[in-house]
Amino acid sequence: MNIQGYAELLQTQKLSDEEHFEYVQIIDQESKRLSNLTKQLLLLTSLDQNSYPMKLSEVKLDEQIKETIRRHQWRLEEKEIEVSYKLAPVILKGDPELLVSMSKMIVGDIHSSSSGGGRSPAPDEEVTKR
Repeated sequence: MNIQGYAELLQTQKLSDEEHFEYVQIIDQESKRLSNLTKQLLLLTSLDQNSYPMKLSEVKLDEQIKETIRRHQWRLEEKEIEVSYKLAPVILKGDPELLVSMSKMIVGDIHSSSSGGGRSPAPDEEVTKR
C-alpha cells in the first residue's frame, strides 16, 4: 500500500489507537524517504546538466566518512546495524558538500535496505592512493 492508501484508511476507517499510530508512522517514514529521494534526484539532475557550482577543495575522505557514520549512528542503531571500519587517511580534491551528500545517501541506503541486526565489517586491507 502507498501513502495515499494509508491516509485514506486513517480518514475512513474506525481504527484502534495502535493501528492509527502504526499507519501514521508508516506515512511519516515514507514521506521522509520520498523527500530524501527527491533531493537526490534534484542533485543528480543539476549535476547532469552541469548547473551545480562545483567548489573543489581538499577533503579528508576518511574523516568525512567517520563523521557521517557518527551523525547517523542513531539511524543505524534503530535497525541494530553495527558498522566497523578501518580507514587509511585519504585526501582528495572534490566538492565537500557533494561528498557529504553521497555519504548520507549511502547510510540512508544501508538503513532502508536492511532488515536489521546486521554487521558491516570493513576490509583489513589498507586503501592505497592511485
